[in-house]
Amino acid sequence: MYFGPALEGESPQFGQETIVIKQVLYQIGDYVYYNEITGKKFRRILVIILENNIEKLKIQRVLTFDELPESFHITIRQQQSHDGALWLLDRDEYNAIILLEPQAIIQKITVEICQLEKGKVFEINGVRCLIIASLGQVTADLPQGNDLAYIKRHGAIKGCRSCQATKEKLTSADLNIPLIARYHHITDELYNRMETIITATDQRKFATEYGLRNKKSILDLLKREKHLQTPQDVYHLTAGKIQRLLHITVNLLSNDGKKAFVTAWKSFEYPKDVVCN
Repeated sequence: MYFGPALEGESPQFGQETIVIKQVLYQIGDYVYYNEITGKKFRRILVIILENNIEKLKIQRVLTFDELPESFHITIRQQQSHDGALWLLDRDEYNAIILLEPQAIIQKITVEICQLEKGKVFEINGVRCLIIASLGQVTADLPQGNDLAYIKRHGAIKGCRSCQATKEKLTSADLNIPLIARYHHITDELYNRMETIITATDQRKFATEYGLRNKKSILDLLKREKHLQTPQDVYHLTAGKIQRLLHITVNLLSNDGKKAFVTAWKSFEYPKDVVCN
């Protein structure tokens, strides 16, 4: 597990994840309003800590265009500010992080991403801003990534969430990827066809033929391109190809060759602190 400069302050290992203020649950990463001498401010909860057994919040400053340093006052940022853009002040900058008593929090900013897709107006530091946001790239482990694209797990006959190649042909050099690639609208059409099938047995056959899961992903409540926005995990892609290459190579050997291969494999030197099973 990695706790680098960008993660350390926000990790629950260094404090607690949630806090209840005036009967409202807050957690790390929430955006809030709080009172300053100059008025109501919009900030982000960075970490929740205990100081002398008293709960306190470290919050990160959110800047409007006028609050940015002069060197950042360029035309494109000014145009973005007219559309309601805001900027998180780098936490390494002076006065970027503020230690706050929980009682100073006025309000939690809670917005469903479905609302943000349509746009929602917020008042931020006295300025009414239209905030529009949508789902970006989804990063997930191999099985969960397939679930989110509602494709069967990678062990299935057609378990690739990017194309419809069968398991045996995934490493073939002559695959016509544009022809067999998975496309968002085609997957939707296939799923709609599957829903019209009456019997569960026939549904399973159809799902197996096209490598589809039997139920959609929760992310389908949002606007997204299920295949392009859920890219393959590079590590598992590479490891899978190496595993397949090793399997094919070993199967080419005779029984004596396999024994010699295993003997040579076991003779490799490992660092003393590595445990080999």
